[in-house]
Amino acid sequence: MSLSSLHRDWWESFCHQHEKTEEEVKSLLFKGELSNKEFETLVDCARHYITDWVYYIDYGKLFASCPRLIECCNWTRLDELSWVDLLSQKPELADKCNKWNKFKCIHWSMLLCDQVQFADRCTKFDKFNGNAWSCLLREQPQFADRCNKWSRFSTEDWMWLLRKQPQFADKCDKWNKFSSWCWSGLLQNQPQFADKCDKWNKFNEEDWCFLLRKQPQFADRCDKWNQFHVHEWKSLLQTGQGEFIKYCNLETFTASSWSWLLCYQPQFAEGCDKWDQFSSEAWARLLSLQPQFADKCDFRKFTNCDWSFLVSYQPQFADKCKKSTVLVDLLMWRPQLIKYCNTSIITEKGKAKLLAKHPDLAKYFPKAEKKVDNNQSELF
Repeated sequence: MSLSSLHRDWWESFCHQHEKTEEEVKSLLFKGELSNKEFETLVDCARHYITDWVYYIDYGKLFASCPRLIECCNWTRLDELSWVDLLSQKPELADKCNKWNKFKCIHWSMLLCDQVQFADRCTKFDKFNGNAWSCLLREQPQFADRCNKWSRFSTEDWMWLLRKQPQFADKCDKWNKFSSWCWSGLLQNQPQFADKCDKWNKFNEEDWCFLLRKQPQFADRCDKWNQFHVHEWKSLLQTGQGEFIKYCNLETFTASSWSWLLCYQPQFAEGCDKWDQFSSEAWARLLSLQPQFADKCDFRKFTNCDWSFLVSYQPQFADKCKKSTVLVDLLMWRPQLIKYCNTSIITEKGKAKLLAKHPDLAKYFPKAEKKVDNNQSELF
């Protein structure tokens, strides 16, 4: 699903959430008619807040693209989440907000992460739970002197906070309750806490993969190498940790896994025995990053989409295209690629179609030599 269609789905869900039709929602949110461009931008600004499964509008982005809408906005229709998102981007609109007393603790936490000047408006610091405090202190540790709920932090709250603000470690009383997932998450950013970890033998292959991608020095503690699946190996090796290849059973790799791995670690090519099983899409992706493997590729399998993708990154491969219809479609979209193409394969019909849209490309098509009848030539 494309991003635009996703925003359309979110917009429709936003309307459904308010139990209104699209036209009713438009008239509720703004006074007067919206232009087509303004409406399209409104749809593109629909958002999904997954924690509470609610939908809202990113007014900050909307106003940046369509400033006229600030003057015709029905401010009473913004919910708390929309206000938090808007004020985080445009604090100068604070006098328009009529929802201050309806902000929940997590809303305050989210807003103060970006705009600390609104702290004097907040009357709920004493009601913040561990999640709200963890969220706020990650970005604004200066609020720590207001926190008296350290004991209410969950292990996840501590993990997320200490990843960014390790100076609060002395306040943590839940080290022995950390799960292997929490330890993996924390040690990725703060390996100095390794001596506190008592869950090494509980780490699963996913925990190890996430940790070793950022902190390969812990490899000697890993005892799960033989339990790694292909997708873990692919994730680990393609992020630059090539030294782990010695632990890997490459025979388990599929053609798809190989194509992904070689995009980022081409030095392992000698171990690949699946070249002839690569899909055309896999080849287009691989050659866009590693063109040196072109001699192993059968370009005859490429689709229009494959060609369009590949030449976007490596235009020199346009001369490998041997299909007139594919080449014409490609040049209709990107005429500048013609300097890389073999135009002799383009049919007269394809040439006519192409030159109708891009007449300046005629110079790339050599004119056929006219045949002169010898008998007629003697008359002149």
